[in-house]
Amino acid sequence: MNHKDFSIVMTSSVREQNVMVAGDDSHILTKGGLSTFLQMGASSQSTGELRHILLATDLTSISALAAQYATRLAEHSGARFSVLHVFNPLRLPSSDVIGAHPTPQEVRARDAQRLDVLLDSIRAHVPNVEKHLLDGEPTPAVIDFATREVVDMIVTGTHGGKSFDRLLLGSTAEAIVRKSPCPVMTIGPNVSMSMENDKPFSHILCAMDFGEAAKSAAPAAMHLASKFDADLRFLHVLPSGLYNGQRQPMVEQLFHNAMQHVISSSDVPVKVECAVEYGARISDKILEDSLTRRTDLVILGVRRRGNLASRLPAGIAFQVIEGASCPVLTVSD
Repeated sequence: MNHKDFSIVMTSSVREQNVMVAGDDSHILTKGGLSTFLQMGASSQSTGELRHILLATDLTSISALAAQYATRLAEHSGARFSVLHVFNPLRLPSSDVIGAHPTPQEVRARDAQRLDVLLDSIRAHVPNVEKHLLDGEPTPAVIDFATREVVDMIVTGTHGGKSFDRLLLGSTAEAIVRKSPCPVMTIGPNVSMSMENDKPFSHILCAMDFGEAAKSAAPAAMHLASKFDADLRFLHVLPSGLYNGQRQPMVEQLFHNAMQHVISSSDVPVKVECAVEYGARISDKILEDSLTRRTDLVILGVRRRGNLASRLPAGIAFQVIEGASCPVLTVSD
């Protein structure tokens, strides 16, 4: 693909009438907001280059699915591929097949064996995969490794839960998303591995809210779409209740202008579609759009500062991660 295909699709599905209270990061697009967005510089997470991929695994079934996605990415990108398991001796299972009370040494030995089995399956596709078994607290160990080894993307899994503090390997992956020096691809509890196409991704959805993090997410989305020859859809969701069910042509035009600027500022060849949708809950509309269009990767910009769950309105990022039928890539500001 040697050119950029650009289309603007302004659609409206104003069915819901409940007002969603916008938080710090909702960034309803205005002329002032557009000006601020266009003046922002891209962050260190925004390039989308894949030179080093890290699979952070707890060796559970959901992490096995994350391993399949990470392996496929490494195989198609040619990136260096590292697999990391962090053994925490302070968090041992209360019972185990080894015995009623396995010792830390027994649990670590078992984990090492399971890690070897995982690596054997990966080597059939990526022969040079690197194994790392570390001791300590998972979150700082993963973050330190990613920083030290200059990782471009972390891939991990989430078990889901009824509250945010029960997401993602306990609270480990939530902290990884919030603190990571690079984008994090999270495989949620509703994801299954799609083998419809040889390439990892064919349809990518990037939800834009025009906050600081969106300036990072857009270039990453364009680079990945170009690398894997995938269609890219930029989506801006407006809370329908805030406008009493009426479409906002001026806001839609501002979105059009902003995306034209983002796309024209990049030299990455990519096929792009842009759309504005309306809904009572932003996360629901993102999930609906991704499901309807058979999206196989959702990209979100998130704020790294402070507590992630409290900074995003209604926990949009985690609601999307938990509900999505495809991986979700979070890119921090």
